[in-house]
Amino acid sequence: MTKSFTGIILARAILDKKIKLEDDIRKYLKGSYPNLSYKGTSIRIKDLANHTSRITRIFPNMWERPSYDSLNPLSNYSRKLLYEGLHQMKVDTLPGKIYSYSNMAVALLGTILEDAYGQDYFSLVSKNILKPYQMTNTRIDIASLPPGRIAWPHNTQRQPVPLWDLGEVPAMGALRSTTADLVNYIKANNAETDPAIKLSHQRTFGTDQEGMALNWFIHRSPNGYRILEHSGGTGGSRSSLDCFPQLNSGLVILTNSLANRNDLEKELVAMLSEQQKGSE
Repeated sequence: MTKSFTGIILARAILDKKIKLEDDIRKYLKGSYPNLSYKGTSIRIKDLANHTSRITRIFPNMWERPSYDSLNPLSNYSRKLLYEGLHQMKVDTLPGKIYSYSNMAVALLGTILEDAYGQDYFSLVSKNILKPYQMTNTRIDIASLPPGRIAWPHNTQRQPVPLWDLGEVPAMGALRSTTADLVNYIKANNAETDPAIKLSHQRTFGTDQEGMALNWFIHRSPNGYRILEHSGGTGGSRSSLDCFPQLNSGLVILTNSLANRNDLEKELVAMLSEQQKGSE
C-alpha cells in the first residue's frame, strides 16, 4: 500500500506545478529513451500511476545480477540499475490503454518525484502525510526499533524470513506501519480535506465501478458505495487497505505471513456495507 502514498505525493507535485499528468515521462529522465513510446505515443506520468504504462512488472536485471537474493530480491537494486532496465525494455502496445500492474513503473515514478523536489522519498512522505496526520510509527528504516516491536515476516512453513530492503526504489513498497497509524491514514483519505489527497482519488483509467486513480484502485461495494483500495505485500508479509469515504469508515489488514487475506477483506467490506444499510 506504499504506492497509495506515492500517488498522494504525485498529486502534491501536480498542485505544486512540478509535474503534469499528461507529460511524457522522458521529460524527467536524463539521456535518450527512444524505446519508451509506441508508434509515436509516449508513456505519460499518469500511465505510471494507473498501471497502463506497459513497463514490465519487474525488470529482468533485478534477478539477472550476481548479487540477486531471492529472499531479499531488491537488496542493492540501485537507481542506476532501474534506468538500465528502462533502457532495455520495449513498449509492446499503446500506453494508457491496457491495465497491467507494474512495480517498476511506480519505482520510476518515485525517482521522478525525488528529482522534482530534490528530496528523498521518505522526506516527501513524512512532510506531506506522516507529520500532518500524526503517523508517528510509519517509517522505512526500522533497524533502531527493539525486535519485540517488529512483526517479523514468515513463509508458508511459518519460518521467519528477511525483511525486504528497497533502499533506492522505495516508492513501490518500502513503508512499514501499524494499524493505529493506518487508521489515521484512512480518516485523512475519507475526509479529503487535503487537496493532494482529494486529487489522488480522481479516476484516470477505467470506470467508477472498476478503475484506477493515482495509485488507488477504485471499486464499488454491492450497495454502490465508493471504495478506495490498495493491497500488496513483500516476502512474508501481506497488507490490505480499504477506504469508504461516503461511510466515513474503512479497514486495514496487516499480516506477517503469506496468509490469503482476500476472503477476510471481502467479508469485512460486506460487513461495512451492510451495517450502513441497516442504519439507513
